[in-house]
Amino acid sequence: QLVLALAQLNAARTALASKSPNLDVCIASATEALVLAPHSEELRLLRAECHLRKSEWESAVGDLSRASTLSPNLSPHLLVRLSLVNSLFLDHGLEIPAESWSSLKRCITADPESKPCRAGLKTLKKLERELAKLRNWIEGGRWGDASLALSGQGGSGGLIEQVRQVI
Repeated sequence: QLVLALAQLNAARTALASKSPNLDVCIASATEALVLAPHSEELRLLRAECHLRKSEWESAVGDLSRASTLSPNLSPHLLVRLSLVNSLFLDHGLEIPAESWSSLKRCITADPESKPCRAGLKTLKKLERELAKLRNWIEGGRWGDASLALSGQGGSGGLIEQVRQVI
């Protein structure tokens, strides 16, 4: 009973801290609460949000991944967010990692009509095609083509602009 009461108190404190500008308090509070309630999806999502607001991408992806494992019914919005943060903010070179695809595919399996998941998957496929072209040009030493792919040409935005729009 005491552990449950402490976990609830820490969860409430974390929810309050997540609204404050001091994100370190939010993260510390959530971490403390997760020691008592490690399977709390709500706490994982709160801490992930604080990490995102603080631009701590790896920690945010870790918490979002754990939350998606804890709950098979995680909202499509959060699964798309997990995929895009993992793909665009972590350094995977010029590839989109398998984990990004798997969360979106799981989302589509759960709800084949999910517009956010379909849009996220379509966006990642388009980015992957562009990254494949870029990889080929770089490996072939075609630096002019690679720079045009990144910056765009003749009014069409390049890969950099596409990523900005997704973000």
